[in-house]
Amino acid sequence: MQAEQFEVLDGKNHVVGRELRSVVHSKGLRHRGTYLLIFDKKGRVFVQQRAKNKDLMPSRWDISTAEHLKPGESYETAVVRGAQEELGIKIKNIKLLGEIKFYFEYPGGEIDNELNRLFMAEFSGKIHFKDKEVQQGKFIGLQQLLKKMNEKPEKFTPWFLDCKDYLKKLMINNND
Repeated sequence: MQAEQFEVLDGKNHVVGRELRSVVHSKGLRHRGTYLLIFDKKGRVFVQQRAKNKDLMPSRWDISTAEHLKPGESYETAVVRGAQEELGIKIKNIKLLGEIKFYFEYPGGEIDNELNRLFMAEFSGKIHFKDKEVQQGKFIGLQQLLKKMNEKPEKFTPWFLDCKDYLKKLMINNND
C-alpha cells in the first residue's frame, strides 16, 4: 500500500507541492479537508463517537464525517467519498455551508493545519459505519448537541467544536 500524500498549500491556499501525510502533520503544513453534517428528515444531525483505538482524539464525539482531500481531488468529491468510506452511505445534494481554517497542536507533537470546507446533506436510511473507526453513532437535535458541547467540550473533537457557529446558525434557521 502506497503512503498517503496530501497537497500542501501556501498562505494564499494555492497548491505548492505534495508531501506524505506524516510529514504534513509533523511539520504543520497547511492542507485541505472536508467536514460533513448529515441531517435526517427531522432536522437532527448525525454524530459519531470515534473508536477507542484511534491515534487522535479516541472516544470523542465527532462531526458526521471528516475527510482529507487526495491530490487532485475536489472538495465535493472528497466529501461524498468520505460519507461512503466512513458511513457506508451515498449522499447527494450536498450544500456548502462555509470554510473553516483549523489549526491544532495535539499532545505528542502532531499539528493539524487545515483549510476545510463544511458541507451539509440530508440522508434517510441506514448508516453502516466502520467498527474500527467508530464506536457508535446517533442523530441528535442541534439544541441538545450545542448544550452538550458547551457543558463538556472535552468530550468532542476540537474540529467539531470549531463548527459550533455554523451549528448555531442552522439551529436558528431550523427553529430547533
